Amino acid sequence: MTVFGEAGRPWVLVAGAERDSPLVATIQRYASVITVLSTHEPSAEVRQSDYDAIVVVGDIGVLDRGLNVIQFGGTTLRDEFKYVDSGTAVFFFIENAAEGLAGKLEVASGLPEQVAKLARESLGPWLLENSPRAILKYHVTRRTGTANTSTLAAVRRDKLSVIQPLVSEFGGRPCAGYWSRDVSSQGGLPQHWWLPEKTPDSGSWIAAIFSVWRELDPVAFPTRADWETDPQWMTKSEIDALTQLEQAEQELDSTTRQLKERVSELRVKLDDLRMATNNLDRRLLSSQGDDLKNETARALAELGFRIVDSDEARIAENSSLLEDLEVHDGTSWVAIAEVRGYGKGAKTSDFQRLARAARGFERRNGRDADARWYIVNHNLSQPPSERRPVLAGAESDVQEFALDNGCVIDTRDLFRLRESVRSGDMDAVAARTLLKECRGIYVHAMYVPDTANPSP
Repeated sequence: MTVFGEAGRPWVLVAGAERDSPLVATIQRYASVITVLSTHEPSAEVRQSDYDAIVVVGDIGVLDRGLNVIQFGGTTLRDEFKYVDSGTAVFFFIENAAEGLAGKLEVASGLPEQVAKLARESLGPWLLENSPRAILKYHVTRRTGTANTSTLAAVRRDKLSVIQPLVSEFGGRPCAGYWSRDVSSQGGLPQHWWLPEKTPDSGSWIAAIFSVWRELDPVAFPTRADWETDPQWMTKSEIDALTQLEQAEQELDSTTRQLKERVSELRVKLDDLRMATNNLDRRLLSSQGDDLKNETARALAELGFRIVDSDEARIAENSSLLEDLEVHDGTSWVAIAEVRGYGKGAKTSDFQRLARAARGFERRNGRDADARWYIVNHNLSQPPSERRPVLAGAESDVQEFALDNGCVIDTRDLFRLRESVRSGDMDAVAARTLLKECRGIYVHAMYVPDTANPSP
């Protein structure tokens, strides 16, 4: 038999692109025969069964069942699947709609290496910046025969496994993917790959997809000698650029490996610090009882106060347990402090505890304390940022407390004050002065040094 027009494979149709476009130039590297269609109805120009694949930008007409498809964009995917079992046929098709709004995306596992790299480094970041984005959906079109429960269950299982996602909305539907055009082929050819129309690195995607097809059917998609990359046919400029590229890739691999190791080390360090902070510093925000009292004493000592545990002192004196702490600054200034923690709000009745403690201090020392501090960690069941202001709604009681040199200190503000000193935004002398001079409720604000009149 004499055959005219015989040529190597693959034969590839192109729709939606100009003959001199970069897309067609890329396809030429992988196809023996290319036909660029002037319309989106292939059957009007060629016999589709002569071809192995079609690359489409935008919509396309009815496609031959044997064609492999790469489609960039397009509003409707015309692939229709038929599931047959025991005389029952169920038809369903895939379409896409611009309904994707998720703020997190995920790259599918198990993808071919070249495909996974593009999905992770190019497609995923680009999709994240585009919202709303297209997502792929299924629709059942019709059913024939008698559908029993097991058949419909099998159909649902197959529907869930038809599309292999490339990038999906986190916990949701695919934004790009591919599938076998024949449900019974179980992942084989022919395939339909769908990506958004303006997908970056489209040439790299074509190369990656043709590589996948070559693995599945090396007869239809044989390896073509890419002689342009053979050094003996490259120019000096190309060879120099290739050398620089290889060096840059090596540096990238080395830097990436070092950064990954550094990130891993810092994550461990952060976890250790977080655990240590929970066991010490953050007790100001989470604890009650002795843990809260001890951490309060530690925080005040870090600000430069000298702390006396009044409970221990009163036990030694065999006298009543009154205030929790005596807070000293210098040789004579002293405040008595009551430290309390509550699952709900702070209590103004604690002011009476301090009043009794003040009388006891006067009897022991022959003078009044310079200040009364009510230090409270309140509403423990809520995150600190969601808690109401301390003693909100009890302003008149707080005013009376202030007349007795009283100061209410929310442990959230004590935490912030200590961190301001640690970070260098405020010195310890200034921090102690703020607390010593406070009457009413202490509210921590950002400290701005007086540069016009610096302290001596």
